[in-house]
Amino acid sequence: MRFFKQCITVVFLVFGLLVGAQQITLNACNSLLDSQDYIFEQISLVDERNVFQTVSDPSMGSRDCSGIGFCKIRIAWNDSNMRWEILADDGNDGFTSTYVLYYNDSASQPNPPDLTLGTWQEATTITQSICGTINDLTGAVQSSILGVDGVDLNQQFSVYPNPVKDKLYLESNSNNSNNSDYLVSLYDILGKRIYKGKNSEIIDVSQLRRGVYFLKIEIEDTVLKKKVLVQ
Repeated sequence: MRFFKQCITVVFLVFGLLVGAQQITLNACNSLLDSQDYIFEQISLVDERNVFQTVSDPSMGSRDCSGIGFCKIRIAWNDSNMRWEILADDGNDGFTSTYVLYYNDSASQPNPPDLTLGTWQEATTITQSICGTINDLTGAVQSSILGVDGVDLNQQFSVYPNPVKDKLYLESNSNNSNNSDYLVSLYDILGKRIYKGKNSEIIDVSQLRRGVYFLKIEIEDTVLKKKVLVQ
């Protein structure tokens, strides 16, 4: 009887964990992933953001698909590129060599943005524009930005002009009147840091190629981020 009660207890504990687990449902890129829903569960927490991956049950998550063989998909925050990414596996049930299907640079935390927050963009250099828009993205996704990474940089600093051609100016607003030191970094779209400075007020971008860059300001325990367009 004791063994039976222990088994019942374990079943209810496991059931409770499954019920409480965060899940995401995705339907997208039907040309590669087929017209079917994929179910994701939270698998880890990295830098205060959850990582989601398709479950192993073929009827709910990872499964064979016509476009790229076996489909296992992951949703995770890429801190170098400062964006959420939807990643397809390497076709062999692993992520040793993976590629991006979609990305969204809305810095939601701890979960990825839904279809109303920012824009999920197709990584056309990888998909060759065959995926199109996301059909469905529901569950443990957010419609607003939360957490320290979601603090509006414009509430702390004025960054101008944007787009910029020659010099980018950073001006501390009144709510940073305590004169706290801050670290400024500028990254290219591949995540390579091309500028680093302390308490910087001017960044010379005249020698940079045209395109999108990411400004990151670290002040005390807060990380502020902004997309910058260099013309």
